[in-house]
Amino acid sequence: MKAPVVLFWFRRDLRLEDNRGLFEALKSGHAVQPVFIFDTHILNDLEDHFKMIDKLREFIPDLHMRAKTYDDFRNEHSE
Repeated sequence: MKAPVVLFWFRRDLRLEDNRGLFEALKSGHAVQPVFIFDTHILNDLEDHFKMIDKLREFIPDLHMRAKTYDDFRNEHSE
């Protein structure tokens, strides 16, 4: 049987720090799979959604690297 995985959806809040939902997912003790979906319902409500999409395209790879660094740190110190 495969180990459980918690799916965490970064919907509007892309913060790693001070993110209650992410904290709860990590607290579960299971592997956490973060997901971000370009939600047109959210983006279309923004005044300048093209500018926001450009910012997200820059930010998401950085978020990925920060999350990986955090995961590596956690794995090193959990043994």
